[in-house]
Amino acid sequence: MRADLHIHTNYSFDSKATAQQYIDMAIQRGVKVLCFTDHIEANQLFNTFNDFQFERRAKEFGELKQEYKGQVLILSGVEFGEPHLHPKELQFVNSLGLDMIIGSVHYPLDYNMFVKKDCSRREYERIYDSFVYDMVSAGGFDVLGHIDLPKRYHDDYVEDIDQLRRSMELCVRQGIVPEINTSSLRKGLAHPMPALSLVEYYAQHGGKYVTVNSDSHAANDLNTDYDAVTSQLPSGVQCCCFVNRKIVPLSELKI
Repeated sequence: MRADLHIHTNYSFDSKATAQQYIDMAIQRGVKVLCFTDHIEANQLFNTFNDFQFERRAKEFGELKQEYKGQVLILSGVEFGEPHLHPKELQFVNSLGLDMIIGSVHYPLDYNMFVKKDCSRREYERIYDSFVYDMVSAGGFDVLGHIDLPKRYHDDYVEDIDQLRRSMELCVRQGIVPEINTSSLRKGLAHPMPALSLVEYYAQHGGKYVTVNSDSHAANDLNTDYDAVTSQLPSGVQCCCFVNRKIVPLSELKI
């Protein structure tokens, strides 16, 4: 069962793709499960929450879900930036009846007013890592997005493997599913986010489920590199999706 559970439409600030374009591409590529996860950002310097078209989006996706029933399972979610720092907004999003919420760190420096904005790459990477850990500690979401995002932009990225491992261990304790984000592969990097060696560590510490997602902002990127990643998953780890905030292994899913 092929799925892509991290995709952005024109309800996101950085995409012009329509849901219909993704569905058409899913049918063409044999993708049976889509979860639309448009951006929610709530920090003071960059906010998409206040003007987000929640009702219009829910209506559109609900109609598409019925139209394509039996062909493609349409799920509705969001990607929430730094949700641990926005409890009121997260509470609202949790009330919407979504299928899945991705928690991601996008703008850690916007919350560090005492850190110089021109900090070094190493400093930024460590700030990013600490935000990821704190976000997973707080919980309230289902999937951990791109745990090591800075490597997609820093060609000299140096991982803090101990901190990444701590976050993976915490995912197991918190019942949060890490995603394997393939967008780094589209950019020519050697590994997805995170590398499969870290997924192996997650499995060794009791992790059972992952999502494998394109993080696409254009329909043509849907489900890219999915087979390359899923064919190398560690033993005991399987792909899942979320329906009504509940884990459903893709192997058990009924369309």
